[in-house]
This record gives sequence, C-alpha cells and structure tokens, in this order.
Amino acid sequence: EDSNFCRKCGVPRPGTLGVAPHKGSTPADVPTRGYFPPKPTPLLDSLGDEGTQKIRGMNVDQLKDLADEVRWQVLDAVSVTGGHLGAGLGVVDLTVALHHVFDTPRDEICWDVAHQCQPHKVLTGRRSRIYTLRQGGGLSGFAKRKESIYDAFGAGHSSTSISAAVGFKTAKDRLGRSGHSVAVIGDGAITGGMAWEAMNHGGGMGTKMVVILNDNGQVSLPTFYNQVKQP
Repeated sequence: EDSNFCRKCGVPRPGTLGVAPHKGSTPADVPTRGYFPPKPTPLLDSLGDEGTQKIRGMNVDQLKDLADEVRWQVLDAVSVTGGHLGAGLGVVDLTVALHHVFDTPRDEICWDVAHQCQPHKVLTGRRSRIYTLRQGGGLSGFAKRKESIYDAFGAGHSSTSISAAVGFKTAKDRLGRSGHSVAVIGDGAITGGMAWEAMNHGGGMGTKMVVILNDNGQVSLPTFYNQVKQP
C-alpha cells in the first residue's frame, strides 16, 4: 500500500520493516551471537535495519563482499537457532542480486516455501533480531506478511510462488502501476502441479513477470529431477 512508503523519498516507513518491538519481551537467554568465529561485516553494518535501498547503489565488488558477510551471518545465526540451512545458503548471492536489481519492497519477491529466506531477512531490516529465528516471540523461520513489508507472500508450502506472483502482477496491471513481481522457485518445488498450472495461467494472460528457477539441488527430499537416488 502507498501508505507504507514515504511520499518524499519513497522508502518504507518506520515500523514496516519487521523491527518494531514485538509483543512481550525477548527472553534473556536468546543469544546475540553464534558459534562461528567473529567476522567484520562493514557493509551489513552500513545497512543497519533500514532496508535495501543502499544495496542498489553498490558496485559488483561490494555486492560480492556483502554476500560473503550475509553468508557468515546466516551460518552464525542458524548455528544456535537451528532450522533450514542448506536452502538459505543456496540463495545468498541470488538474494543480494535480487535486492540490488529490483525495487523491493515495491517489487514483490515471492519465495517458494520460504524456508530459504534467512538471507532475505538479514537484508530487509531484521538483522538485529536474526538470533531470534524460530524462537518464541522471535522471527519466523519462513516469510511472514505481518512481520515485514518485504515479505509479500507468506508461504510454508511448495509450488505456490508463481501463482502468487501472477496475482501480484495482475493487480499492478489493473491498478495501472509499474513494477515487477518475482517468483523464486527451487528444483524440488517446480515439480509440483500448481507451479505448472500457474505458468500456464500467467502465459495465457500474457503476464509480464519474472520466474527464477534456483536449480541448485537443495531440496528437502530427493527428486528424480536432480538425480538424487538416496537421501
């Protein structure tokens, strides 16, 4: 909604980034660091909890360094919170690139399943709470719409991202608004019938949207598609 953005500068308003105080207090035993050796993170530090605007001004070398810092942050956080790790590590560079190229959160990113969204959360105003992942009163392990304006679509199940992106882009077209809607789907989720139905739907409507197939073999279960024969 337009009310979520500053009219002068276009950036998300305070309180929409998932960093506002949550109900109740954070338990005292929630850690502030994990088990990996400390690492300087100057680029991540420069972002603060302000969102992704500064990423779009970085050059290629800075983006590579930022991806390394995000990778360390995800490893360090998940070392104490648990959760999906391979899926998140499999999209670090992609996540940095998406937030550099697209005008997020105005351009929606729909993460299929959304178990790979830890790097996304680190970059979208939630790094200060990343050690509360999957903890009571903390950040969700998946995308969650009421948690942040950057979480356009709350998932938790596979093969739904493309149909969601078709819906967002159709809404933009009907409202006469410009911008992109992006679906990020993995090689496991793309095997679901709903994904193929959505591609057929979007193609039939002539919807101009972006579908990214993250074909990295990081799926929850073996699939014939990536030729994994045993877990």
